[in-house]
Amino acid sequence: MKKKLLASAVLVCALTLGACSSDTAKEDKKDTAPEEKTEAKSKDKKEAASTDKEASSKGILYKVEKGGNTVHLFGSIHVGNEDIYPLHENVERAFDEADHLVVEIDLTELDPMEVMTVMTESGTYQDGRSLSDALGEESFQDTMDILEAYGMDQSDVETFKPWYVSQMVSELMVKKAGYSSDEGVDLYFLNRAGEDNLNIISLETFEDQMSVLSGFLTEDSQAALLEDMVNEYHNNGEKLRNLMDIWQAGDVEAFSKLRSESMNQMDSEDYQAYAKALTDDRDEEMVNKIEEFLSADEDETYFVAVGSMHLAGENSIVDLLKDRGYDVQEGI
Repeated sequence: MKKKLLASAVLVCALTLGACSSDTAKEDKKDTAPEEKTEAKSKDKKEAASTDKEASSKGILYKVEKGGNTVHLFGSIHVGNEDIYPLHENVERAFDEADHLVVEIDLTELDPMEVMTVMTESGTYQDGRSLSDALGEESFQDTMDILEAYGMDQSDVETFKPWYVSQMVSELMVKKAGYSSDEGVDLYFLNRAGEDNLNIISLETFEDQMSVLSGFLTEDSQAALLEDMVNEYHNNGEKLRNLMDIWQAGDVEAFSKLRSESMNQMDSEDYQAYAKALTDDRDEEMVNKIEEFLSADEDETYFVAVGSMHLAGENSIVDLLKDRGYDVQEGI
């Protein structure tokens, strides 16, 4: 099971779920980036796009048109650092054309306390079970070795389910590898939208994304996912760094392969349901909303930023739009 869960355990947050960075996004913004500094940083990154084209991050960009409406589809990544900027000039140009920014969820509007409440309620045992019961002695100690280094002890996490603790370890792994949600592309464009007074549309709710994380995996599968994340932490986020290279290069084929592996290299019914809910089901819902944008009476332009795996491979947003008869054009 452990090996089969690799694609999900290491890459899921960066590629598909904006909610995985939401619990700290707003707090970090308050603590480290006053509004004027955040706007200045966004402006600096934008200006760099026009002066450093050779080093720019491509990401994945597509364009779909119907009547007078245009949708730019951009494959985001939910964590980052300053090295992933500037973005490709075509990406910046597509955003500049937009009347609306469309994201999975608007991280800037989330209340950190409400987020923590939802995550704690869905990620806490209510039946007397404990994390140590779920993991076994060795795996539990490996997990605690990491958490104790950041000031947590057994009493802080004993009532948490393995999937919830895997998100905690994931965040620590991301930071250890030199990345943060603060520098993710989602927040970059959300800050830009605030500066430009763009209308912001959310495709999902935080509760939607939490239901995917918490509603499908058995305890054994959750434990295996956590074990993978602990291993990735000790490997200093090697797979995450490789992922960042793929994203910066705009390697659609590599993203398609990752998606296929996450869907097909699995050996349990619960994980199959989880992977389907994480990608295929959500993509279907997103496409329905994108079609609404394309069919709107007003002639307007939408910049849709979603996790990159949503735009690559079979049953992705791009694949579904093509199946429905749309001409999806590459933007880079």
